[in-house]
Amino acid sequence: MGNKIKNVFRFLIIISEILIGQIVTQYMSFYNNTKYQRYAIWSLFIATALFIIGNIIAIIFYDGYEFFNQFFSELGSRADVMDEDGNMWPKAEYPEIFNISLYITAVFMVPFFVFLPSQFRSLESKIIVPILTAVSGIISSIYLILVGVYDMGLYLDKHIEVALNLYLGIIFTITLFGISLILLPEDDKYRKHYSLRLDMIFIVLTFVITGINYMQEVPDFISIIPRATFQKIMPYTFLPYLTLYGIRNLKLLKN
Repeated sequence: MGNKIKNVFRFLIIISEILIGQIVTQYMSFYNNTKYQRYAIWSLFIATALFIIGNIIAIIFYDGYEFFNQFFSELGSRADVMDEDGNMWPKAEYPEIFNISLYITAVFMVPFFVFLPSQFRSLESKIIVPILTAVSGIISSIYLILVGVYDMGLYLDKHIEVALNLYLGIIFTITLFGISLILLPEDDKYRKHYSLRLDMIFIVLTFVITGINYMQEVPDFISIIPRATFQKIMPYTFLPYLTLYGIRNLKLLKN
């Protein structure tokens, strides 16, 4: 009886190994397919375009909006709100234009991050760094959705919390992304075709600007520039850089 049970367990283990092996093989075939990698990059292009278009439409419908002096969050505020300093933040007339653009942007960013590690296969044992980059990017995308869900008008404290978590997520993502690029071997296609100098300029700029947004207090020489201006610069360095990286990789995937 005992031997029969052992044989059954051995049989189940063998079947499980075969099934897991098939699943992994199919997954890696899908994951390393250049066609799907291109789709993921195009998904990033769509995310960037939708974010910019959503901003433009929301600003058009927000009478008197001052781009460099008002925050993004004001475009999605569903109610009037007064902060702890006594400042009144009015309700946006059409807040869902901005908030829905955040949801859609975040959704289209996810495929890019899911397939990101496949572009760093040459790292081999160090592939954990781009994997962590992808995880951080996906978590940041989730927080981008939450920024729209918890608008500043109805959920001011929660909105500030998720916005700060989004900034922190971007800091982690862009830092890990930069480390992944630095770790690329000299014979990697990306490193052979492109200098990392421009990548590092964008990465450092995004890191600094996002860090300023995350800080509760900034030095006097920085505070002369409105905080809202730094908030505007942040996505317009982060998303365009990822788009540039995507364009470069599309060219490499065609070769």
